[in-house]
Amino acid sequence: MIWNLLAMLLLIYRVAEPGYHFDFPRDHFNHPDFRTEWWYYTGNLHDTAGHRFGFELVFFR
Repeated sequence: MIWNLLAMLLLIYRVAEPGYHFDFPRDHFNHPDFRTEWWYYTGNLHDTAGHRFGFELVFFR
């Protein structure tokens, strides 16, 4: 039964394959044909007192 479910998911979603040709800016956006995506936004900040901060914001779909 589990194999049937996995096979069905493979029919619904695309699989990332080697040799994918990236096309920017299109590939900066979502890919609804794939099951999962992650977007990372990272950066460095500093306040008026000179303290430094790093941040990371992550979205999962």
